[in-house]
Amino acid sequence: MSGTKASIGVVTSRDLDPENVFLGYRVLSNNAVTDRSQITGNNLIWREDGSVIRGHIEIEVPNAGIVHCFAGYAGKAQHHSYIVDPDNHQNARRSSYELFDKNLDHLNEILNRQPGKGARSDDFEAAISWLMWMLGFSPAMLGATPLLKEAPDIIATTPNGHYAVVECTMGLLKADNKLPKVVSRANQIRDQLAKSGSPGLTVLPVMVTSLSKSDIEAELPQAAAHGVYVITREGIEVLSRRPLSSLIQNGFLMKRLKPSRQQAQVFLDDKPSICSPVCSPRRKIRLRKFAKSLKRMVGPEGLEPPTKRL
Repeated sequence: MSGTKASIGVVTSRDLDPENVFLGYRVLSNNAVTDRSQITGNNLIWREDGSVIRGHIEIEVPNAGIVHCFAGYAGKAQHHSYIVDPDNHQNARRSSYELFDKNLDHLNEILNRQPGKGARSDDFEAAISWLMWMLGFSPAMLGATPLLKEAPDIIATTPNGHYAVVECTMGLLKADNKLPKVVSRANQIRDQLAKSGSPGLTVLPVMVTSLSKSDIEAELPQAAAHGVYVITREGIEVLSRRPLSSLIQNGFLMKRLKPSRQQAQVFLDDKPSICSPVCSPRRKIRLRKFAKSLKRMVGPEGLEPPTKRL
């Protein structure tokens, strides 16, 4: 996409009939859908490319618009994705951030550092807070100063006031007692909110690690048993590709935090409880609802990239 022109397309095997291919799209601008259409294979411009064929078409879009594309075959959608103008997107937070970090190069360099090779934990914590800010959260980074050594690394709020209490690590979840600390600190904040007249706000403990899911597999059941939402390297990679539009991040997150029976499902493997047995039913629903919204942002179990979902 460039300016008011967007080229959308589909790639498929040469063995498939192009006439059965379709390409749907909807255009989003200023928090609203401004156009939608479905294009049949007969109306796409096709070319051969080795063992595949590529079909494309150019469409008109508003400046800084977002195009949500759907590719399908024989009447069934197979894949979807969003495309934006890389030089002109709708997320004001990212636009202002990129004045000083073009294309998120420094952010991604910090997030991709391997543990133990000159990587600094405070840099990692800062990068996670920057990313959360671009995603629509309001984060406060507390753990960077020794004066607040008993505080969590990050406290973040969503647009409608719910809380994420975040501990970051470049190692295992149990390193430096991070896992029990995030549970304790989330409980402290929850109790303080209740005392201050805000008992209805959700407080979710979150662990972010630079290790992959396979590296911490043995620790996940313990985290789930204590209601801790875990984001690994796979989830970070997905989130780092997300801050394109305030419409997608802020509006989507607020929508996902609305009560629904589906959002009250347990977030990890649909088995362990997200809350200890002493939690009230109402608190369990609020915590599960919040975790569900984060799960949809970073993928199944909060650990792997989604394939066909935002």
